[in-house]
Amino acid sequence: MQASILLFSVSEFSEYLEKNLEQVEGEIVHLTTLSQPGDHPSIMHFYVTAKAKVGNTLVHLEAYCGEVLESNKHSEEVVRGKALHIQREIEEECTRLGLEVDRAFYTEKKDL
Repeated sequence: MQASILLFSVSEFSEYLEKNLEQVEGEIVHLTTLSQPGDHPSIMHFYVTAKAKVGNTLVHLEAYCGEVLESNKHSEEVVRGKALHIQREIEEECTRLGLEVDRAFYTEKKDL
């Protein structure tokens, strides 16, 4: 069974990777933005997610960016701006650590 670690801040994610840099599989961090429906049909929650396989552990950053109201362009601009800022932060940390950023959603195949 594979272990996984869920982190919620870029600094925690970066520190974990830095401490275990030699074990980062493929020297790759997978980065994407996700949206999930809220409790109300007109609300979507946005996250920036980054994942890296570190040894036998999947390290997952989930940074909440905010909620977007269906009919509110301003809320969407604010949330997307925050997401872009977080993505840039992650990319800068990866560059500093010598890791490649892959803009894709990382999933692992489950054993059948």
